[in-house]
Amino acid sequence: MGFNQRFLKVPLGACDYFLLALDDMMRRSGQGRHFGQTVFELEGIPDVERLRKSLEQLCSKHPLLTARITRNFFTRVPSWVPIAPEKRRVPFAHWREKGAAVGSGSAGGQIAEVESLHALCEQRLNQPIESEVGPSNLRIDLIELKTGGSAIVSTWSHLILDGKGAEMILSEWLLVAGTDDLTVAEEAPPVIPPPEKLSLPERYQAARASAKRFGMLSRKYIRSLGGTKPVPSRARFRVITLSPEDTAKVRARAVRLTGPLFNMPYYLACCTRVHEAVLRQRGKVPPSFIVSLPVQVRRKGTVGPIFQNHLTILFFHVTEEELATVESATKAVQNEFLLMMRDRLDVSFLKVLGFMRRLPLRWYIAFAKSHFRGEITSFFHSHTGPLSPDIRTFFGQQIRNAYHIPTVSTPPGTGIFMCEREGQLNITLSWREGAMSDEECNLMADQMVKDLLGV
Repeated sequence: MGFNQRFLKVPLGACDYFLLALDDMMRRSGQGRHFGQTVFELEGIPDVERLRKSLEQLCSKHPLLTARITRNFFTRVPSWVPIAPEKRRVPFAHWREKGAAVGSGSAGGQIAEVESLHALCEQRLNQPIESEVGPSNLRIDLIELKTGGSAIVSTWSHLILDGKGAEMILSEWLLVAGTDDLTVAEEAPPVIPPPEKLSLPERYQAARASAKRFGMLSRKYIRSLGGTKPVPSRARFRVITLSPEDTAKVRARAVRLTGPLFNMPYYLACCTRVHEAVLRQRGKVPPSFIVSLPVQVRRKGTVGPIFQNHLTILFFHVTEEELATVESATKAVQNEFLLMMRDRLDVSFLKVLGFMRRLPLRWYIAFAKSHFRGEITSFFHSHTGPLSPDIRTFFGQQIRNAYHIPTVSTPPGTGIFMCEREGQLNITLSWREGAMSDEECNLMADQMVKDLLGV
């Protein structure tokens, strides 16, 4: 029996500590929990009974999906621990969008109705993930759409899954169900944290590079759209999907500005410029923007592991003057990245988090705020690239589109996230209610598309 089937505890990874602190801040301030969503829009409606039964198999195979976090009494190091087997259940619900025709679902006319796919997603992002017998780190909803077809909405805790992990657990679901949907049907390896290879003095030396970086950043003044005070608020979002033709134009423009291999600076530059546009409309443009960008540390081409947040964080700094054009902003981000890679700040920040793992959760947020004058970042951003390229179809249904919907906290109050599926670039604007108005959201969306396309 593998490590995922029977375990006593699984220690958190380095970046998990920061996300645990962020989740704790959100919970204490009435902002809910730090959830993310992955949505697959399908041409047809999958077999509901097959979905239910295979979810039970998935949960049985991966007890981490329902595990809880506890701290060791003596060391204070947090770990995931399993709950009783009879309480391990991934909640599943079947819905029909208002105006949708009665489909072939097993519940027939008894399926609960919801206003829209968007309304269901927002509702789930603002609710705890719990089944009738206990907590869970994953929830699945199937909704039949009025446009025909359906959507699978998976809501997941960011404490146990990052964006890549969320995609991998869906692949595992298809693997457990025995479908023919995967292009490569490989089982993800067990969750075994790698041993620390550096001695204590070597870890301290590696952490010094981040300390030097934070010292420089602490002298910069930044401002986020949501402000510095955590306030009770609901998670909101909007997904913008570009056509395959426009997506191809964006890709070509990114290659022209950054080269064919690494386009992150281009997308981050555009995201920073649209935040600057909203702040300019408010008459409150700061001289600097600092963006904490998650960087995937899983090796490319490997299958897993699924769980934990296999990320490090790089802190980018861009000035108001550098944001004058997309070209100058992209160049500034490129230069920042090269400097941070020279000093191996990706490794250094993980060492900082490793030293902090025994500290009270509030100290993590206090650490960031002390360096950024009450802020923790200007906004959140990530571009996860092609979404689940190994999933050809989903439970036998053709895929129309797929995208991620991460939630954010206040501070900073806003985030822009990107991914691609079926040749389409999906841009998710995510914010806390009150961080920006509907008019400001429209401005951000319009500016985003214009900057990406260069129009």
